[in-house]
Amino acid sequence: MKCEHCGGLVTWEKQKGHWYGHCNNHGDSKKCPGKTYIRQEKVEEQLVGILDKIAPKTPEMMDWIKDVILDDHKVKVTEREKQMSYLNQMLAQVRRRKDKVYEDKVDDQITPQFYKRKFEEYSQEEKNLEDALLKLNDQTDEYQQLGVAIHELAHNGLVIYQKADPDEKRLLMSQFFTNLIQDGHKIKPEYTLAAEYLANWMPKLNENYEPPKMASLKEKTPESSDVVSFGSGGWIRTSDPVITFCLKFP
Repeated sequence: MKCEHCGGLVTWEKQKGHWYGHCNNHGDSKKCPGKTYIRQEKVEEQLVGILDKIAPKTPEMMDWIKDVILDDHKVKVTEREKQMSYLNQMLAQVRRRKDKVYEDKVDDQITPQFYKRKFEEYSQEEKNLEDALLKLNDQTDEYQQLGVAIHELAHNGLVIYQKADPDEKRLLMSQFFTNLIQDGHKIKPEYTLAAEYLANWMPKLNENYEPPKMASLKEKTPESSDVVSFGSGGWIRTSDPVITFCLKFP
């Protein structure tokens, strides 16, 4: 945690049975005009409030989010299978052409120069296709699993936090925050990529979520696996780079 005014690290000291944080007393921080002593309980109170804002509010909402993630993943898998089928067809075609041009060379139907040029051309095409297939094969379900995990962690975050010891609390916070900024008695979070997505997405969903509307989402939208309803807030596609990171999930 750092001070917004001087950039100094926040240090902690115990006074009258309570822990207080403030920017340290080294270098420029000695003269920090914004130095404020903030009680640990006040920090935790604000962090709990932040977690509450970015968490799915109900088990029903959490189930719906899982369905969206899984449906999106099914579409991605189907598309990947189509791409692999197409690439394999193209690869087989290129290899047949390589065989044919070699046969033409053996039968003296083409010149050595022509054979060399076409052989190099087909070999490069073959390599490009093989590389593309390898890249597709390397794709995993990691993002889908991360998407479910980060939503579930946010959904259960408050319960986990209340039962956790100090080390477990720090570990939990590290999943959501890269840093915390102290501005007087106010704490400003710097989110991890996944938590930043939740901070932008969950307040809107929590506000507009209507179970009947969400249940009928697929019947109302032709590309249901790629869109999420925000009610009056409109539509947002899960192919958005940040949302994809969390909904291929991510």
